[in-house]
Amino acid sequence: AALPLSLEDVTAWLVINSMKSETTQYDQLCTQNLANVWRLNAFRELMSGYTHFKVKPEDAQQFVLDSLGHAFLSAKMGTTGRAAIDGKVVALYFGATSKEEEIFDVDVETDLVNSLRTAHAQFGHMFEVVFVSANLTLDWFNDAFGEMPWLAIPLTHTARRKLLRDTFGVGDRAQVVLIDTDGRTITRDGARLVQLAAAWEAAEKAHADKLKDMGFDRESKGKEEALLAKEEARLEPLLDAHERAERALAALTGE
Repeated sequence: AALPLSLEDVTAWLVINSMKSETTQYDQLCTQNLANVWRLNAFRELMSGYTHFKVKPEDAQQFVLDSLGHAFLSAKMGTTGRAAIDGKVVALYFGATSKEEEIFDVDVETDLVNSLRTAHAQFGHMFEVVFVSANLTLDWFNDAFGEMPWLAIPLTHTARRKLLRDTFGVGDRAQVVLIDTDGRTITRDGARLVQLAAAWEAAEKAHADKLKDMGFDRESKGKEEALLAKEEARLEPLLDAHERAERALAALTGE
């Protein structure tokens, strides 16, 4: 039969197990400290030679191109492939995560959308816009996108749209990222460049119209001066005859 344990036996058992636990924790701490030695050396090596560990530019470009995928929607062509953007500068137009329906409302004065329309209409042979939606319903997307002249990533490609937004760190607001023909990122603030280009185009057109109006005014002025000169030439003999008549009349009256 088992002998009953005394209070001293219980106390001794607790002390022994406490010592075993402390020994185990100490061993684990020593192991951790030893591991920190090579971890610290590895961290220092990484910090001193981090340039050797960064992603190569060509790999980053290929990743962006792969992220774009090979299937796009077009209001004119329906479903189209990568050929629609090959050899073109691409503007990734990321929609806002709220009130996104405003980007398709022609009654809303949105400078960014108008600027994209202007650039796409003028440079469509070398410039393409790809709309990356945030959170739209399929019915609304199909109805609204029918009015758009550019491309879009299908709404059903949720993972692909999320990958692009995460890659470029897109937030809640609308953003435009410009990508060159090789997949290099030109800028993540493409909205400002597109708006500046549209403003410059508008200013240049206004300047051309002003010069045209000035040319028309100069032409009109030249015609009026020619008519005036012709009329003066026609009236000159009459003026001479009038002066001679006045002199003759003065001679007869003795004045």
